[in-house]
Amino acid sequence: MSSQDVDKTILRFLDRLFNGHIQDSEKMLERLSKRIESDEDVQLYRALYGIYYSYTTEDRDSLIYKLYRDGRLSDDRKKYRESLERLLNEPDGSKNEFIRVWLRVIDLLEKAPLPHKFRAEEGQQSREGVEEQ
Repeated sequence: MSSQDVDKTILRFLDRLFNGHIQDSEKMLERLSKRIESDEDVQLYRALYGIYYSYTTEDRDSLIYKLYRDGRLSDDRKKYRESLERLLNEPDGSKNEFIRVWLRVIDLLEKAPLPHKFRAEEGQQSREGVEEQ
């Protein structure tokens, strides 16, 4: 899969997932699992499945949740990106493709929609502020 295809796949997946189309996200993962031809494909599937699982189970300790703080894309994403880049330079390169996929995910988050779960939280925080006044 070319890097452009990987980017399109990541963005389509994030768009579906973050707009609350969970079944569409599941179908994308199923199609991806059937088209695996290389280690890069395996790692793409694993990374996207991890995002899906963390998001749907609301794992607040997961990287995807840490990348979104206070209902918006976190300024800490540069710090997380640098940490992942350091891992690429470690002698055991067995996880390199997985890390590269995550680096692409971090880079593409600005183009992805705000996750619907965080939009709901942001709206709840806004309503609470109005009620307190």
